[in-house]
Order: sequence, then structure tokens, then C-alpha cells
Amino acid sequence: MDQHRALTQYNVWANSRLLDLIGSHPAEYIDREMPGSFPTLRLTWYHIWDAETIWLKRLKGHSPDSWPSRDLPADFVGFEPYLLQTSEELRDLVCSQEPGWFSARCVYRTLDGKTHQTPNGVVVQHVTNHSTFHRGQVLTIMRHLGWSDFPSTDFIRWHRDREKDTLTAGELRDIYG
Repeated sequence: MDQHRALTQYNVWANSRLLDLIGSHPAEYIDREMPGSFPTLRLTWYHIWDAETIWLKRLKGHSPDSWPSRDLPADFVGFEPYLLQTSEELRDLVCSQEPGWFSARCVYRTLDGKTHQTPNGVVVQHVTNHSTFHRGQVLTIMRHLGWSDFPSTDFIRWHRDREKDTLTAGELRDIYG
């Protein structure tokens, strides 16, 4: 396994841990406005899902021309599976690739129609970093709402748990060199 595969596995784990909190708190908090890049938990999660969906489609050779959340229902109920399914699809795509795929270029159009070419490995790193950044904003909003029961979503925590439970020394060398 390499770093790109590890990042997509971590991404699924971290998204899952935070999404699990949504159902354990009052629904009215989902749309309560707070200062930030996106003013609510719903809009922040939608943005994470939008980006993961768009980049997954680009890696598969398609260039969406609009934000996927545009077609979602107005309520947040049942949203969690959308994001987790997309995160899992990204992980599965990345984990099924041969090493040369990561240096091959993803050719895509941005939502404003501009064409770009970016190595697949750079795309994978971007989308997982992007999700990590916005999960931090989710935590900030949750703190402002008075929530305090957060699980760790740090990459090092994921790594320690995996190392302790499943990885051999050889697999660790493959990931981290």
C-alpha cells in the first residue's frame, strides 16, 4: 500500500467518525448559522461531498458542470450515506490502481469550463487534504454549538490504530518507505 491509498482509507475513517455525531445531536443544529467558510454544518458537509464527488468523477474521466449537492433534498436526514459512499468509492478506485496510475494525468474541465491536466496522485492528495481542511471547520462549528464529545480524526490516530490492529512491518514500509 502506498501513501495515496492510506490517505483515502483515512478519509473514509475520519468522515465516518464525524458523521456518526450528527445523529446524536438535535437536528436544528445542522442549519444553525456560524461564522466560517460555509455558514452551517449542512453546507460544510455538502461542500465536502461535492468536492469528493466531482474529483471522483474526474478521475473516472467525466467532468461535471455543476455542484452535485444542487440536486439533494433540502433536509439533512439521510445525507451521511451519500458522503460515505463517495469516500468509499474514491478509496476503492485508488486502492485498485497499479503504481503507474498515480503519475498518469487526469484530464478534466473545471466547473467554469477550463481544461486542466493533473497527475492522478496529486488529485488524490488534494481531495483528501481538502476534506481534512473542511472537517476541521465542521469541528469548529460543532464547538461553537456547544458540542464536546469529539472523537479524534487525526491521521496519526488512524495510523496508530491501523498499525496496532492490522499492519505488518512490511506493509508499514510500503506505506511510509
